Formats: sequence, structure tokens, C-alpha cells
Amino acid sequence: MGLNTVFAPPIFEDSFFFCEALSGKDGETLLEIGCGTGLFSITHALDGSMVTAVDLNPDAVANTKINSILAGVEHRVEAFVSDVFENVNVKIKFDKIFWNAPFIKVDRNNMDLLERSVFDPNYRSIEKYLSGFDRYVEEDGRAFLGFSSSSGDNGMLERLCLRNHVSLKLVEESRLKDGDGHDDFALELYELLRVQVN
Repeated sequence: MGLNTVFAPPIFEDSFFFCEALSGKDGETLLEIGCGTGLFSITHALDGSMVTAVDLNPDAVANTKINSILAGVEHRVEAFVSDVFENVNVKIKFDKIFWNAPFIKVDRNNMDLLERSVFDPNYRSIEKYLSGFDRYVEEDGRAFLGFSSSSGDNGMLERLCLRNHVSLKLVEESRLKDGDGHDDFALELYELLRVQVN
């Protein structure tokens, strides 16, 4: 179920690709940034993960809570409002962190919350993720970023990674097909690795 102010996964298939590329594990802890309707978080909860799901949009948080109840995993999903890591307790570490980021960069700031699920003004939110992920992940945990080289600004992402001492490791990629069945849109799943600075 999707509320009107929350991006619905059937509109665009990237969420389904990331759910298939990253499965959950029994007992694993997951932090999902930008949970939207909760598809990724709930899929992991159904696999046995204990999930913390956050979103900038209060309606997305409500949507995730509703869908976790409908899926019977509300005891495994905690959802609350947070702008990236803003309201996440830094004392809690996670086995896995994931964000299917809003990969379309724009210069304007006056957007509603539904638009913010797709557009990231000057990649400020992505930079918050790159600069802070390792404070929230277990020592042997992993952090991931969902991106698209088709509509995202690869050069800007690379510059932000360099500035924040992050290396991107390609884990999996896919191409969504257009209405005629042709490969049309690239998706990438990256693992974030902190580069040690001497």
C-alpha cells in the first residue's frame, strides 16, 4: 500500500532490483535510509532481519508502519522520521545500511517531500550519507548505496566520494527495460568503503 505523498515502487522498478540484490538474514540488523513505502525494509524483516527504517517524509514513515503491520512484521520494524542519520542513535551499530538514494541532482531547493524522494538538491543528502555511514555500521558490517548512472551525476558522486574518503565497490548492476523490451535504464548497487587517510 502506498500513500499519495510517498513514491510508489511499481512506478519505477529500482526498488525491486535492490531487494533482489540484497537479501536479509535471520538476526541481522538493518538500517534503511529513505524507506518510502517500506518495501526494502519489510522484505528484510520477512527474511528475519531486525530493521530500523527512516525517512525525511513523515507520510513515508507512516506508510512503512502500516505495511509492516499488513505484512505481520511490525515487531521487526522500527520506523521514524530522520533526515539521513539526523535522528539515528549513533550508539547503535548495524550489520547493514542501505539507501536507494534520490540520484537526480538538481539546483533548486523548493521541493515537496514527494519530489525529494527523487531529487537531491546538489547531492547534499548523499554527501551526508557518504560522510557519516561508518559511524553507524558494525566493524564487520557493510553499507550500500543504490544509484543510477543513467540519470545520476556520476562525476559529482565521484567528487563527493573523493572529498569524503570513500571508495565505491560495484556489487551488482542491472538495466531496466523500456516499453519495447530494450535495455534502457542503468542501476548500480555500490558498497561504500572508507579509504584510510595517512
